[in-house]
Amino acid sequence: MSFARFLDSKCSALDNLRLKLVAMMSGAAEFVSYGRNDDRYLLKLHRPLLTSPMGTPILLITALHDNLKPKFGPTFYTINPTMPKEKETEHCKIVATVFPPWTPNDIKMGMDAETDEEFQLFRFLLRLNSTRIEPSKRQKKNVPLVGSSPWLATFLLPLYQDSVLTRSCVACKKIPEKLKFCSRCRSTVYCSVECQHSHRPTHKHMCKKL
Repeated sequence: MSFARFLDSKCSALDNLRLKLVAMMSGAAEFVSYGRNDDRYLLKLHRPLLTSPMGTPILLITALHDNLKPKFGPTFYTINPTMPKEKETEHCKIVATVFPPWTPNDIKMGMDAETDEEFQLFRFLLRLNSTRIEPSKRQKKNVPLVGSSPWLATFLLPLYQDSVLTRSCVACKKIPEKLKFCSRCRSTVYCSVECQHSHRPTHKHMCKKL
């Protein structure tokens, strides 16, 4: 899918990426191919969306990115012919588990980054968020997530413009002089230790997934 007709040529890479994330989060696609030329990610979008304590939608994702240049095609993905046979066989099994070849076209979507800067921002978000989430049991079972693996268990959030909401205490709604983040997920803001403790029963369920 190309979004060129929706974009102003003067839009920043960040604004372009915002549009792509809106499409991913609001659409019905469960599988997305996103990238720049042959440098691409395959994304498994885990729906339904979750909601953070601050009301922000969260889209959990299993992502694949490496030099195999995965892309949509007649068999859903392609494999680098120079890959050793044993590694190719194992890789095909894993990819087929996460991205079944028989997936209907109406839940697949292709997206192209308009610029290299946009793609680098997207890559940065995926990798940063992967350090802030605990992979699900299914992800741990189905994909290799250690060492130099090309797989990521990650998530995406809407890239909102700066607002009071992003700087207010989630418990009392006050705007603190100094932000205090949850030390585990780093995604929820408090004004004091007291507010953090009072909000813990609500936050702990979401915190485990971030």
